[in-house]
Amino acid sequence: MKKILARLAQGDSDEGFTSYNNLGNHQGTHVTTVGRNFKLGSFTLIVESVIAEGGFGVVFRVVSQHGHTYALKRTCVNNSHDLAVCKREITIVSSLSHKNILRYVDSKITDIQPGIHEALLLTAYYPGSLSQLINERKQHQRFTEAEVLRIFSDICEAVCRLHHCKTPIIHRDLKIENILIDERNNFILCDFGSATSRVLHPGVHGISRCEEEISRYTT
Repeated sequence: MKKILARLAQGDSDEGFTSYNNLGNHQGTHVTTVGRNFKLGSFTLIVESVIAEGGFGVVFRVVSQHGHTYALKRTCVNNSHDLAVCKREITIVSSLSHKNILRYVDSKITDIQPGIHEALLLTAYYPGSLSQLINERKQHQRFTEAEVLRIFSDICEAVCRLHHCKTPIIHRDLKIENILIDERNNFILCDFGSATSRVLHPGVHGISRCEEEISRYTT
């Protein structure tokens, strides 16, 4: 990721791509991108803040020209395998509709430079997260049994929806950091970057390949 963005640090593209040094300041290591514009379909999006950063990209909180708030995941890749992962995530998220699953809004993939691709995934914005809630409650009170069951039930419903698709989907990255909270206190499963519908069988694909797949993509 750093190598990709370093190649682009010399200037911005017409598609709204910004250099790595301007990606945002979630951990205090980058210059903020507050006020930057992204064009996505009929949306003109202005960056308000950085929500999170990962190995391949950044998630921004953005506001549209109509004043609606969204989350924008921006990923940059430089090889066909990672590009396929981005496309798969977009395909999966755009095909799902459930109260406990991240809501898809729009997306696009752009060739920024030869061999470098930018993927934008626009979704609903959720004001809270389970990890944040856990940290807050540590200081005050423990979760009640009813609260724990509510969280568990919501995520089970989300996973059930994935597993009951015509072609079942495996999330593979279930953890508290990937559970958001909406305005109605529903718990929302997010981050489908590791999700897949492919099933490997040790007898067919070999134990080593299955172990590598699990180690690389499964939490």
